[in-house]
Amino acid sequence: MEPSDAASPKRELRTLMTRRLRQMDPGERAQRSQAAAEMLFTRQSWRAADRVLVFLSMPAEIDTAPILAAARSAGKALAVPRIDKPATGGPGDIHFVLLPDDWSRWPRDSWNIPGPPADALILECDWISAGPAIIIVPGLAFDRKGGRLGRGKGYYDRFLTTCFHRDRSRCTAIGLGFAFQELEEVPMETWDYRLDDIVLA
Repeated sequence: MEPSDAASPKRELRTLMTRRLRQMDPGERAQRSQAAAEMLFTRQSWRAADRVLVFLSMPAEIDTAPILAAARSAGKALAVPRIDKPATGGPGDIHFVLLPDDWSRWPRDSWNIPGPPADALILECDWISAGPAIIIVPGLAFDRKGGRLGRGKGYYDRFLTTCFHRDRSRCTAIGLGFAFQELEEVPMETWDYRLDDIVLA
């Protein structure tokens, strides 16, 4: 859980980075998104992976469309997240489902992202963690020690801790973003999951 103090370092950093992302020129966003994808494609973890878990981008985020296209072209299994909230309330959890060819027809959710349907088959952790797999993780800020600042719900931290703790040698978690999102050190809590790599352009 995040601290409730509205002036906490994480909250202030989220506000700053969210503002900078929204102010980014669309042309620069597209150019840097392509550059980041090309950097990712040089990673051994990408070349070795036969399954790729990657987020579908919000309008103000780095665009993962080049990664989706490359994974398809390379014949890699491609999966995207779905957030499932319990009927009793609470933040819910993130699960991954295979991305079908007609995914762009999915209705958009509250983040303006195409949302997987409720009946889409959830991929089991055993299948994901068998690897070799990579998961491309969004964030508001990153550092070179694997620190990552998310949006405060803990979805990815819980998922990564559950699915990737068994054998990290077969599953690589990679943060994806823009160069201005890199900090010397991201404020981290004991429950925050440290990434294996970051790709920033």
